[in-house]
Amino acid sequence: MADHPRYRLTRGAFDIISAFGSLRAAALPGPVITAVLGLQGHQPSAVRNQVTRLVQRGMLRRTKAGTTSVYSLDEAMQHRFDMLSADAAAPPFTGRFEGLVFAVPETQRSLRDRILYVARFAGYRPLRPGVLIGFADATDTLVAALATELEEAGGPRASAAGDGLLWERCALVPADLAQARRWTDIAFDVRGLHMQLSEIEELARRAPELAVDHVSYYDTFFDVSQRVMDFPSLPVELTPGLRGNERIGAAMGALIGLFVERFAAEVVETALAQPSAALIEFLPDAVWAPR
Repeated sequence: MADHPRYRLTRGAFDIISAFGSLRAAALPGPVITAVLGLQGHQPSAVRNQVTRLVQRGMLRRTKAGTTSVYSLDEAMQHRFDMLSADAAAPPFTGRFEGLVFAVPETQRSLRDRILYVARFAGYRPLRPGVLIGFADATDTLVAALATELEEAGGPRASAAGDGLLWERCALVPADLAQARRWTDIAFDVRGLHMQLSEIEELARRAPELAVDHVSYYDTFFDVSQRVMDFPSLPVELTPGLRGNERIGAAMGALIGLFVERFAAEVVETALAQPSAALIEFLPDAVWAPR
């Protein structure tokens, strides 16, 4: 399902969205995105076309500042890229799982696929058919990401007796820690996560020899990031021996450090040289933001 062509994050889309992370920015004007992507060899027309497609797909939001378009990430996409932070914390286990119980009729299969896809990147996984579990309530993220589809279907809490769509948030409380771990193993495939972590760490280890310029750096960063964004953040007490967030944090920290050491100065200089640079909305931790 994650490879469904409607929803796949292509390399072109990834490079554009990663411009926000490169500059530690919440919003970027179009000319800045084009200039920064030029360092990776992207042609301006290709960047503009890709940005338009991302807006149409709901992955970017567009506002206007005079004649300049300014873009920001939609909530679901921001959540995916937050996973790439080197200091992303594992959620605590509170003794319960956040649950979503839903049933979507076969006539709305595309909506069902879309719900499952967005829910996956909001931190949920299927425990049973029609039952998703996670560790934080992400219904606001889901509603924002699915606004158009849910409006057409009658809303996220439409009655099953009406149009057949049912979506209910609930809490699932396991009997004990052993059952909680078993549910986590079933939904999140913890055994498979050990292998995924080893692959992430190996790619990050080889990054210094692979990343010789902007293009090759983002080749490696894309490869690692695809794996990280599909990696669930799980409570430590439910995944003994995994140390997922700790190990991913170390791998992403190494990659980010490599970017800062070799490429950040040129990226920031290029962005700030654009006439629309004053429209960049830097995040509070962006050390290079004009003060």
